[in-house]
Amino acid sequence: MIYQKNAFSIYELKSVFLEKGELLGETVFALLKSFDLTSLCLRSKIVRAKGYSASEILNILFFFPFMLVKTIRSFLLREYPLTSAKKDVFYRFLNEEWFDWRKMLSVTGKKFRALTADLEKSELPQCGIVDDSLLEKTGEKIEGIGKVFDHIKKKWVLGFRCLLYCFYDGKSIYPLDFSLHAEKGKDKKRPYGLTKKKLKERYSHYRDPKSPGGKRIKELYRDKINTALSMIKRAAKRGFVPQYLLCDSWFAAEKFIISIRKIKQGAIHFLGMVRQDKRKYLYNDKELTAEELLKLLKPSAKRCRKLNSRYVEVTVEYKAAGKLKLFFTRFTHQGKWKLIATTDLSLNYIKSMEIYRLRWGIEVVFKECKQYLNLGKCQSNDFNAQIAETTISFMLYTMLAFHKRMHAYETMGRLFDHLKNQLLEATIAERLWLIFLELQKIMAEIFEIDIDDYFYKLINSEKAEAVLRSLICGLLPPDFNSPIDKAA
Repeated sequence: MIYQKNAFSIYELKSVFLEKGELLGETVFALLKSFDLTSLCLRSKIVRAKGYSASEILNILFFFPFMLVKTIRSFLLREYPLTSAKKDVFYRFLNEEWFDWRKMLSVTGKKFRALTADLEKSELPQCGIVDDSLLEKTGEKIEGIGKVFDHIKKKWVLGFRCLLYCFYDGKSIYPLDFSLHAEKGKDKKRPYGLTKKKLKERYSHYRDPKSPGGKRIKELYRDKINTALSMIKRAAKRGFVPQYLLCDSWFAAEKFIISIRKIKQGAIHFLGMVRQDKRKYLYNDKELTAEELLKLLKPSAKRCRKLNSRYVEVTVEYKAAGKLKLFFTRFTHQGKWKLIATTDLSLNYIKSMEIYRLRWGIEVVFKECKQYLNLGKCQSNDFNAQIAETTISFMLYTMLAFHKRMHAYETMGRLFDHLKNQLLEATIAERLWLIFLELQKIMAEIFEIDIDDYFYKLINSEKAEAVLRSLICGLLPPDFNSPIDKAA
């Protein structure tokens, strides 16, 4: 058995990991400290969990992606866990319906803004970006689970649709709000793509309708356009007022555009892709569809050398939404014409394309959160836990975005690998240290030496300390002369 009595008093591992920034000085520990999790928890009414502080539990949950851990069980099965908390502490924490995870993500965004307030600003405009993505699941008993359409695989798969609202400040993009959605589908015999038997087998429990958890479960069945508008309005009340709201064609509806222009007395302009469907625009006193407009104006299409594209620019009236500037664009002779619309009539073609391209930042957020930060990997049946773990993924992304901005990493993937490797080095160091303690215990028993006295003398020896540090750091000092070499 590994000898652990007074292990940390004999040789404090933390001093090895953090001393002079040699191993983990500028990593997750410093990152979490910058954001002051304790303060964020208090502001979000996320409090103690059975004797453990909320910030302590959150700190541990933030470490999971860097330790390549996806579940609480796999974390607790580690030989050397970071806490004495048992699994029930984590489960109760994640399943608590009164924790306001929405506010937690919002105040994390506000903290990011405060930390970067004095940094160099960009000439690019501030933008709000809304989009959704599939979070695929495997458990058919997860609360509220159902089948949603995967537009990439072109089939229905089990999971949730995650609607995300991000803020781009001219330099960095970070999440501010999200919601999870189910899709009922058109088959009345199999609502949400499940049989009646499977629908009954799904986990469910009562929540207070006034609790944050009760409000989140209601969003599961709410339409995404109204939910997105609620997110944008909430963010605007908290000071996140972008110059442009960027979105894809799914959100480019008359009601959505009108509602965006009403926020903060027209401070936000709409800029997004639009479907070329049967909707009509008023042009020269005639109501024309996008296809008819393009056919009429295509002969006057211009060429843009900077973007290597051709485009048509026209100002129209779109029902109650008022005047819109439309840009038909095609980037190759073989490609299809795309339609971009904006309420900012002062924008020219190049500027509108440069701004709209910022929308792809939210696709990167989804990709990197799924690839690196365990987004969608939650296996809990409780919907509260699904919300909690999704929030944690997005919070961690915001913190890494801050670290990336401060240290000029080229990509989030490179930053993640750097932090993951450092944390794995720390984990390996912990195990090496425990193995070393066990070996010394065996030697003390063989030679019948008092083990506490033995360790006291060992740690207080300068030469022994140098060897111990080398063992933990995985590298012997250049001037170390092995006793074996001397004997030889």
